Amino acid sequence: LASLGIPCLLLTNNASGLGIENLSSVSVDDRAAAAVMIEQLYAKGHRVIGIIGDRPETSRPSQQRLDGCLDALQRLGVPFDFDRQYRLADFSMQGGYAAAEHLLAHCPGLTAIFAMSDLMALGAIRALQDHGLRVPQDISVAGYDGIALGQYSIPRLTTIRQDMEQLAQRSAKILLHCIEEPGRAVHEVVPFDLIEGESVGKV
Repeated sequence: LASLGIPCLLLTNNASGLGIENLSSVSVDDRAAAAVMIEQLYAKGHRVIGIIGDRPETSRPSQQRLDGCLDALQRLGVPFDFDRQYRLADFSMQGGYAAAEHLLAHCPGLTAIFAMSDLMALGAIRALQDHGLRVPQDISVAGYDGIALGQYSIPRLTTIRQDMEQLAQRSAKILLHCIEEPGRAVHEVVPFDLIEGESVGKV
């Protein structure tokens, strides 16, 4: 990107630490948002939480969200066995389905799953239901993104909502500004919301 020599922008992924002068970014604070979701699950009584995400070493959002989860768990004094409680998956319903099945088989006492995307969360819910489990009565499921589909699923998904309209508007304005007035890159962080649906219950 640096070699292109033209204004570029990374959307939903913070580029401030990359040091590329022509690369701006607009994102949410993934680390803080994931921590908020873990705190929400903790407040509902969950202590054995499975996490579904992509490879942290190759996916910057997954790394940030995992760091946020681990920050919150450590702060709350909740032990976390990475080998048993974290399962790799791509950002798809199929990936979430397979990961949830793995967590069921390898994580005794599981009461909640936090998936790092709504699509993975919806796949996880389907897997749990196929195993005869109810969401949230038996196992709670939370997602991340705030896609419309999550508010029409049964149950409605509890999730972290990224304001896509605001992300898109700010990105367009910043990119146009950088084109018209070339200079230093701009890095902006927009707020996120915790949307309480019906997929997370109390233990």
